[in-house]
Amino acid sequence: MAIDTLTEVVTQAGTHDLVDQDAVKDELKLTATNVEHDAYLARTIAQVSAAVADYCNRVFAAEEIRDRIYSGLGLQQLRLSRFPVIDVTTATIADGAGGQTALVANTDFIVDKRLGYLVRLGAGGTPTRWFTSPTTVTYRAGLEDIPEPVQQATLRMVIARFHGRGRDPTLRSQSTPGLGDQTYWIGSVPGAEGPFPDDIVVLLDAYRVPVGP
Repeated sequence: MAIDTLTEVVTQAGTHDLVDQDAVKDELKLTATNVEHDAYLARTIAQVSAAVADYCNRVFAAEEIRDRIYSGLGLQQLRLSRFPVIDVTTATIADGAGGQTALVANTDFIVDKRLGYLVRLGAGGTPTRWFTSPTTVTYRAGLEDIPEPVQQATLRMVIARFHGRGRDPTLRSQSTPGLGDQTYWIGSVPGAEGPFPDDIVVLLDAYRVPVGP
């Protein structure tokens, strides 16, 4: 594994929202001219999107990233901090004299775009090991289009938050004479792990990045 990676966001995505407000308003049967809930919806979409990204351990939106990777173990592959990779803009390696040597894609390295690995190439295009010098890579990574299951999970949670707006979050059950009993679950249902109910977890788990050894 790389010893350390310093990551800089060169160009940030315009939004990290995983569903747009028009889709939410359509689901709620609110017209475009009905703006009284817009501020609340914008805030809730941002909050739920951040929670989904945090659960999945990733940034979904496409951004330009610069990684400075310290690989002192002579690895054959370097792992970029974001993936999938859309394209690599530049890659350089420290030359030991305070300068940088440019690396050429498909000559000095190849990219596994799906998993975000850089494979070093030696003579004849055969895989070899990276030098111990720091390697700097500027690239674009993320998803140009948010997957439908992720959008659906975010949409469902935003809708649930909207319908639960103003309710006492500690309320488990209430009885109204002549109308019957009503029960609401706010947040995770009993037996669910993490911040989301099971039906949301099923949608998100395919996009979750494992963390840890």
